Amino acid sequence: MPSLIKSTPSFLTSQKEGLAPALRNPFQVFISRIGVCVFAIVVLNSTVIAKEWRGIVPLKSTRSDVERKFGTPKKESSSNIYYNLAREIVVFDFQSEPCDRCGYGWNVPIGTVVGVAIIPKGTHHKDEYQLDEDSTVRDSAGGAGFVYYSDDTHGLSVETLNDLVTLVEYYPGASEQKQMCPKVERCIMDFFARFDEYQSLTFEDEKARLDNFVIQIKEMFGRGVIEVIGPSPEARRQRMKRAVRAKQYLVKKRGLEPERLLIVDGGSENSSLTRLCLYGIGGPATRIYVFSGKDPEPAVTTNRGRKRTGKSRRRVLSTKQRSL
Repeated sequence: MPSLIKSTPSFLTSQKEGLAPALRNPFQVFISRIGVCVFAIVVLNSTVIAKEWRGIVPLKSTRSDVERKFGTPKKESSSNIYYNLAREIVVFDFQSEPCDRCGYGWNVPIGTVVGVAIIPKGTHHKDEYQLDEDSTVRDSAGGAGFVYYSDDTHGLSVETLNDLVTLVEYYPGASEQKQMCPKVERCIMDFFARFDEYQSLTFEDEKARLDNFVIQIKEMFGRGVIEVIGPSPEARRQRMKRAVRAKQYLVKKRGLEPERLLIVDGGSENSSLTRLCLYGIGGPATRIYVFSGKDPEPAVTTNRGRKRTGKSRRRVLSTKQRSL
């Protein structure tokens, strides 16, 4: 508080310096100073402060700050550092090259932290994270169960699958967008998440596909999704057992952290298949999109023995009701 009073505007400090006659009363001077302090507090509170994780702040911290705090990483590249900690898996994303003509990245020194992505271990819910009340909510697609809560003002995003947190990202806030690399020309960047898909395979043949899958997951510091697809809920339940077996193989035999592999119901298609998809932990290819097909409505047999869908049956009933 003394520092705020010290910086009080000069017209409140001395009558010789132009003190207004109306403020000669000491009580009025006291009230005026309170008003200035309240104004200063409001201004400070309205300043957007980027979210930080364990003292690491996007666009402020550096690679040296990260290594000083968490030690030498076991896995690293020019743009990422990977840590498998006791309570979470963390990937730090860095600016690794100067701005290009496409405007990707940030206009900051090489080695500056531009994002932090965390896969928490154990069971966690979104209420544990300091999301703003005005955070946007987006369903990734269909009925796969992914929901994204994004606080772009402060730079925080939480991904959930069936109400459990599967990824948390810290990134530059809205007030820092001016530090993005300038875009000189229009460029298109494509991301293809689908890595492989197959129908009926022996487990030995499937393991060969899974071996290639896990190699790519580890090399890109990423995570995987196994989509289970089939013409009916029962067909997908049967195939889900194979997906669980595949995950157990990758975790127990190939050393993949279980938190880095998700199994989802990919919805209805004419044939049953297993789809393997690759996604990043942080960065531009993080968000998971599963376009789940809806199961057809079950057929209903009418009094005349003909099969109709549930929607057709409702139309028949409404016609009878109108005739009555």
